[in-house]
Amino acid sequence: MEPKQYSSGAVAAKNELAKMGISVSLMEIMQAVSEVPKVSAKDDFPGAVTAYATLRSQGATHDEAVKGMQQVAKAVRRNQRQ
Repeated sequence: MEPKQYSSGAVAAKNELAKMGISVSLMEIMQAVSEVPKVSAKDDFPGAVTAYATLRSQGATHDEAVKGMQQVAKAVRRNQRQ
């Protein structure tokens, strides 16, 4: 994925959250995505941004969204090993 695509996805998520009255910086979005362990060799930045935005739109704080994303990633990795 090109760097421009990373930034446009994060900007889109930021704008959608802003429409819902949720203030989040691009840095917070990037930080959240970087804290989630990868579950495959495929770069799923758009999926991680979408997951973050979804959790935030459902009322999760930044920290709760990051923790939720980390838990899902761990569960997926655990299931991949079985």
